[in-house]
This record gives sequence, C-alpha cells and structure tokens, in this order.
Amino acid sequence: EARACTQRGGVVRSPAQRAMWRPTSRASVLDGPEDDWHDQDSELNFSLRTPASLRSAASSETHIPNKDMTSRTSGGTNQSTWSPVHPQQQAEPEEDVTETREEIARTAVKYLRAKDPRARLEAFRQLRELGTLAGGLAGDTLAEQLVDRDPTIRLAAMRTLSRVVPERGSDMLVRNLGVLLEDPKDDVRVAAACTLGQVVPKGDPRAMQEVRSRIGLKNIWDIRVSATRALGEVGRRGDNEAVELALERVVDKRHEVRIVAVPALARVAEMGDVRAISAVVGRIEDSNGDVRVAAVQALPHIAERGNSVAIAGASARLEHANWLVRLAAVRALAQVAEPGDSRAVGAVSARLEHPHWRVRDDAVRALPQLAERGDSGVLNELTPRLQHTEWPVRQAAVRALGEMSQKGDGKAIELVSARLADEDVDVRVAAVKALPKVAERGDPQAIDAVRTRLRKGEWMVRLAAANAMDKLGGVVGTIGVYETIEPLQPEQPEQLEQLEQLAPAEGAA
Repeated sequence: EARACTQRGGVVRSPAQRAMWRPTSRASVLDGPEDDWHDQDSELNFSLRTPASLRSAASSETHIPNKDMTSRTSGGTNQSTWSPVHPQQQAEPEEDVTETREEIARTAVKYLRAKDPRARLEAFRQLRELGTLAGGLAGDTLAEQLVDRDPTIRLAAMRTLSRVVPERGSDMLVRNLGVLLEDPKDDVRVAAACTLGQVVPKGDPRAMQEVRSRIGLKNIWDIRVSATRALGEVGRRGDNEAVELALERVVDKRHEVRIVAVPALARVAEMGDVRAISAVVGRIEDSNGDVRVAAVQALPHIAERGNSVAIAGASARLEHANWLVRLAAVRALAQVAEPGDSRAVGAVSARLEHPHWRVRDDAVRALPQLAERGDSGVLNELTPRLQHTEWPVRQAAVRALGEMSQKGDGKAIELVSARLADEDVDVRVAAVKALPKVAERGDPQAIDAVRTRLRKGEWMVRLAAANAMDKLGGVVGTIGVYETIEPLQPEQPEQLEQLEQLAPAEGAA
C-alpha cells in the first residue's frame, strides 16, 4: 500500500495483459461470435484490426514496398528471387485499408463488452494506442469496466483511462473510481487513487467528495490508506479542506495511513504552511521507521531552506532517546538548513558534548552537511573531538575534516596526520583516506605522513595508504608495494589485485 504512482495509471501490466491473440479469420473479429478464438503455437496473438490499419490510420502516408517477389525459370527449376519494382508497378495489396481511427476506436469499444477477457484486454491495448481520440467514444464504456468482477480487467481499464480520458472525466467514471478505493485487491486500490488524479483536475469537487466519504472510516484502515493517497492526487495545493483532511490522517493510529498521509500533506499544503511543517516535523519521532523516512523526504516540499519552524523542530529532536529518531532529525536538518546556517550549526555543535556517544557521533556526521567548506568556527568545534575517548567520534571527526576542510589547509593536514598514530585501526584508516581530500596533490607533508603507514601496521591501513599515495601523486615504489602485498597473501585476493595495479613499471624507484 505504500507504493507510489510509479507508472502512468499506477498499473503494472501482467503477462496476461501483454498477451496478444489472433482470430481464426478477420471476419470472425468483425462479425463473428465473440468466443470464436483459438491458440496458435501456444502463443497469444489476437488483433481486433490488422496492424496495417493502425499504422495507416496513424499516418496520412501509405508506405509501399519497393521490392516484389518474381519468379523465373533456370534449367527447368523454378526459383524465387527478390527484384526491385517501381512503386507505380507495385501490385495492389490484397486488402484495401480504408478504416479511420474513429472506426478502429468504435470496434475496440464494441469488444470491451466481449465475453472473452482476452478480446477485452486487446481492446484496451488498441484504445491506449489511439490515445485521447478514443476518449469521447470509450469513456462511459471504460467506466463500466471498472466494476468488472475480474481484477485484471479493472486494472486494464484504469491503465487505459489514464491514456484516453480527457482532463475532466464523467460523473460515472469518478464515482466508479471512488468505489475502487474500497476494492479488496491492494493493486486495484493503489491504481484507483493514482488514476483518479489523472482523469480529473486538481480540486475537482466530485473526486473530493469520493475521498471525503472514505478517508475517515473507522476500523477499515486499508480504505483510509487508499483515500489518503487519492487525496494527495486530487487535492489542490493550498486548499484548506484538503490540508485539514491530511492533517487528521498524519496522526492516524495506523502507521500504514501515516506513511501515505505525510507525502499527501506535502502535496496539498502551501510552501511555508506552519501547521503542515509542524505536523511533518512531529513525524520525525514516529515509532515507525517508514513514517520517519517519509517525514524527512517531505520537509523540503513544504519548508524552504532556512525555515525557522523546521529547523527548530528538527533540532529539538537531536537528543531523542531513540537513536533512529536522532538520525532522522540530523537528516532533516541537512534538508532544510542553509549551508553555514548558524542556528543549525549551533544546534548540532551543542550535541557534541552529549553524554551518549551515538548523539555525539550523529552530530559530528551532520556538521559537514550544515557548514560551509572551510568554516573556521566548525573546525574549532571538531578539533577537540579528535581527542575524544570514544573512537567512533574520533573517526567521524576525521571524516568530517576530510569533507569540509579547504584543500591545502595546513592546519587540517596537521590534525588529520596526527590521527595516523591513533590507537584504533578504524581511526587510522579514516585518517589515511582523509589526507588526499585535505592535501593538494604532491604535498610533501601529506606524502611523508602516508609513507610511514606503508610498511607497518594492519593490512587495511597499508592498503588505504597505497591508494592514498596514488591519489597524492607519491611514488610507492616496487619494493613498497610488494612489502605491502606480502602480509596479505593469500587471505585477501581482492586487496592484492588493487595493490598490484599500483605497482610501478619495472625499474621504477
């Protein structure tokens, strides 16, 4: 139910819908009984009209082959060969295609009421090819197919509706789509919500009535889900009633409803709507992870960067007991805060001294997303974190320095180089990887610092050092590479391959 309208009409064609059938004869298609069909080579091959008729109707120009089959006798043996024939000498085709697109549409509409579902599926396909031209002829008939007992037919009808119905659908069409919001099949409900938004203009009162009558149904949460999704499709941005309906569902007792209510609210609320922003920010601490993700993704659609309500709401949740909520709050801040925003940077920096190491870690990771590269104030905030007693915070601080320091910053190079001697191997690896980000290519200080890690220490530090030397433009040397390779054999074949690629040509220093 959390799926979005990923395709036009929100329907994925099933193998049965892609099937094509061939009638026993052309006459059987046009005039014969509806059940006069047969398989051919176990393949489904049906066509209401010859493909040539569709091509002819789609183009005013008739394409005539420039080759013809002629026979000649050679040595008493008949041989068939291709020989070019002038278009004016081309024999007339056996069937003169004179049908218009309107006639094709009428035939397709006729077969929408066929008993054989395969004929109806092909009729849907033909109508989709005709596009909006078929809308005036097929609109009501397609609306009737929406209440068919076969869910495949219902889905095919909605997929076709999204192609052929003009912007404003009929009353019967809107009513039947509203009924499908209560369908027992999940796929049908999703498709109905998506299709409803495609056949009526935003804010259509008939569609809103269908949504309004179902969105608050108690004890039937799956219908509330489909109605809420439909609200996001048909509601007009800035419409107060649509916003109120969405706000009610954002706090629904079922998380399935809240998941679709948050993006629906973001679609109908005006940018900067304080009520909507507060409601979405409140979902950052939702008990369900999918709702939290939806809230983070929805914020940029209703809150411009720098919005004080969004920043304050996200910042207040940086100390939540659940670390997943803290993570969502950090991500939300990165979405709505301007780079270098003092309020956001201050809120995150204050969490660097939080007693729980996960909060500190999240804060350090967020700073590069919130601060401008080279911001001296943030560098000063990170410097003491490099000496922190918890290695994940030291590791995160090193990574943050690599992401936000100006390339060639001497102080940053010195701070990162100092972590090459850290007691934790993960911090040392992070420091080696960060040096090429903060140092210019060819920087002697950085190259000398990395070279010390090539011939001693754990294999992952050596591998990172060899890669860093390559990025810095330092010469690793054949001896250095193979001294690094030797401890890896034979446990790390992938790492061996990476290092061998760094080995210089024979005779290099």
